[in-house]
Amino acid sequence: MPSFEARIKEELVRLPRPLEPDEAQGPWLTILLDAYHILTIGTTLAITDEVTRRGVPPACGAGCAACCLRPEVPVSQLELLGIWWYVVERLPAEERLRLNERLLRHRDSRTCPFLAEGRCSIYPLRPLACRFLHVFGSPCKTEEIPVETRPQDVWLPREAAQLAAFTMLPYFGFNTADACRQAMAEGYLVSVSTLMSDFPWENLATARKK
Repeated sequence: MPSFEARIKEELVRLPRPLEPDEAQGPWLTILLDAYHILTIGTTLAITDEVTRRGVPPACGAGCAACCLRPEVPVSQLELLGIWWYVVERLPAEERLRLNERLLRHRDSRTCPFLAEGRCSIYPLRPLACRFLHVFGSPCKTEEIPVETRPQDVWLPREAAQLAAFTMLPYFGFNTADACRQAMAEGYLVSVSTLMSDFPWENLATARKK
């Protein structure tokens, strides 16, 4: 049986990522979108294996926003750039206006400011950490922290996540495989990340298209 990484590579050939016109402006967006695409492909493969092992599907699904009500989400500079780009350049004007109101008041609530009517308004560019956590069994209760209440139901696509994080490292100046492996071993991305709740999102509310 091929390795998990080989399976991902096969799927990447079969399901290439659509290109964004703005990628021509610099490499950072390509690096970020490639990493997210790798994680999406890898998670799809891994979760299929996990469902087979457990015999039940994950409880997470459309409309579930329990993780967004009290998020502790680390986000790197590269991911912040992606969120900024998506909100400014891709979000429809009407939705942007509604989002701006939440961004200006984001320090008044623990809820993620990008949560709108039970859905993520930046879903295509949501951070890596928002893509990791999957919960099996019953859906999460309000205010529940499943990693504490029932860790046996929590599942992470660790290998896919590592490949995605590895793909991001050239943006931070790690340009060889050995340098990337060393950075991964030292937890570099975590060390240069900030919590989304600590970021001054009110500045994004006033940002304008180029």
